[in-house]
Amino acid sequence: MKKWIFSIISIFLITACASKPYVASNKEIDNYFKNIQLVEDSGLYKHNSHGELRIEQEPLAAVYENCKSITFKGFSVKVGNHTITDYVTLHTIEIGYISNLLGSLRLNKQNSLGVAPTASIFNDKNIGEEAFRIKAKQEEKEKCLKDSGWDIVRNKRN
Repeated sequence: MKKWIFSIISIFLITACASKPYVASNKEIDNYFKNIQLVEDSGLYKHNSHGELRIEQEPLAAVYENCKSITFKGFSVKVGNHTITDYVTLHTIEIGYISNLLGSLRLNKQNSLGVAPTASIFNDKNIGEEAFRIKAKQEEKEKCLKDSGWDIVRNKRN
């Protein structure tokens, strides 16, 4: 009987102490947007007729802007109380989320518990889902560019 009671109490304590998913507070999200450092989109693309060009160089710039405006027209994400429609902010959120994931992977290799020393709004499942929605739109933009003959040049050193 004592073992049964001990087992029930142990299961209850383990269940009660189990970690709950992290949810970023509105204050944390507001602070993120207050201190956000916007990351401009950049990249190098290759075209059979035009060679390698950066996204700000013509004729790629016009095609890039067209693909971006078609893909992101009417698109928005909700992060806390913020509705984001600006492309640069959307891009920054996506980059921040990916950086957070990569940082977590590095930490997990060093820390067997996998516990991050500080919380990030990107650990919030809902924000992660919004970042994946942004990533999907970025992939649509890349497809549009590819359909126009432009291929991204990856891992090229400047």
